[in-house]
Amino acid sequence: MRTFTHVPDSQAALHLTLDIGNITVYAEDRPDVEITLAPENTDDQVAADRIARTTFDAVADRCVIRVPELPRHGRRAAVGSNVVMQSGGTIIANGQVYASTDEGAISVVARVPVGADLAAWTVLADIETYGKMGMVAHHTVSGDLAVAQADVVRVQGTSGDVDVDRAAQADVVTVTGDVEVRQLTKNASVSTVSGDVNVNSVADTAGSVVTMSGDIRLTTMAGARTEITTRTVSGRVRRPIAASAS
Repeated sequence: MRTFTHVPDSQAALHLTLDIGNITVYAEDRPDVEITLAPENTDDQVAADRIARTTFDAVADRCVIRVPELPRHGRRAAVGSNVVMQSGGTIIANGQVYASTDEGAISVVARVPVGADLAAWTVLADIETYGKMGMVAHHTVSGDLAVAQADVVRVQGTSGDVDVDRAAQADVVTVTGDVEVRQLTKNASVSTVSGDVNVNSVADTAGSVVTMSGDIRLTTMAGARTEITTRTVSGRVRRPIAASAS
């Protein structure tokens, strides 16, 4: 286990690179940033070695954590770019064959000031945030994202669900994965191939939702107006007139 700390000059920004594991971020009433890395399995020596070699850089308001990648097998897999496959505990992502998923996974817990930004680059890692964040950006091959509250949510991924309780703006591009925004207050831009999309506007909103085969459900709280356009090839579109304020 390792813990890193930093006191930012202004609004904190955490940049994190982690291929496999999980990330939990708590936005709290505090002046400093505290990041703790631990193996998902306490006796995992591969993860412990990766944590020991992790680099941490902090300048002004920015903290940068880089976790070394898991060892990869020498051969390339015959799969397309940005494709994830798992067989017998082996991960194939972006055409590369990774070591067994039973080893090397790291759990990251970050405690940051309210309003902090998060940018994460992952291969196979889920992210959860609690409290009010500024911007949450997740670039992933396969990983779920769950956000309690943020000004802006941005996701670029191949597979994984996106679950947002409240956000002013949501920009999501994914191939397979459901997207839900329960309280949207400004703009949404969502594009999926086969995932379902559910967006509830609680203020005047605008934007677009595009799917190939996923269903789209847009609701608007009484008194609000939405100008979100929709397009789908084989999915269904539902737009109830109003949703309750609860």
